[in-house]
Order: sequence, then C-alpha cells, then structure tokens
Amino acid sequence: MSAATIYTGETRKITIRVVYEISREPLPLTGYTTILVKFKKSNRNTLTKSTSSGGVTVIDERLSKIRVDLTASDTKSLKVGKRQEFEVEIQTGNHVRIARFPRQLNVIHKY
Repeated sequence: MSAATIYTGETRKITIRVVYEISREPLPLTGYTTILVKFKKSNRNTLTKSTSSGGVTVIDERLSKIRVDLTASDTKSLKVGKRQEFEVEIQTGNHVRIARFPRQLNVIHKY
C-alpha cells in the first residue's frame, strides 16, 4: 500500500489490503466477527471505524481488501502530520490479529 493522504475536513474513502509483512500474502479475513481500523486523533484519543458500528466494509475476504469510509467530521479530528501509523484489528471469535501500517498515512491541514 502506498501512503494515503487525507485533508482535514474532507470526506475520504481508503482501500486497504491487509497482508503478512514478510510474505505479502493476504491475511485471511474469512470468519471475522469484527474488523476495526484505528487512527490517531489530534486530542490524543483514537478514531475507530468498524464493520459492526460502521465505516469499514469488506470488499474481498479472499484478497483481504477492506474500505474505510471517513466523514468530514472524522478527518477534521485526525492528528495532522506526515508518515503516521494506523492499524487494522481483525477479530475472529476470541482471536485478535493486529496489522500495523507504519508511515502509511499523511494527514494535511486544509486551510
């Protein structure tokens, strides 16, 4: 994945392919119960979007592709900065897998 760029206050859709770090093979989404995507907010809290409460859609389980829908209000709350990290948490029953995406998010303040 190349780094995503988000401008504060704008609506944005981000497509993410979740893969194993070394092999680059898709991380299985089959049988997931919930998928969370977490971003840092300007107030040091976390913006969380999910398949259960909204904002995350599974596009292709086999290829491990998801889409995150961010509202203007969501992007306005994000921490401004380049090369930030975000993470995807895949819950399957009692099992949790976390995929971190270091330096993959640029949030630019829109003047």
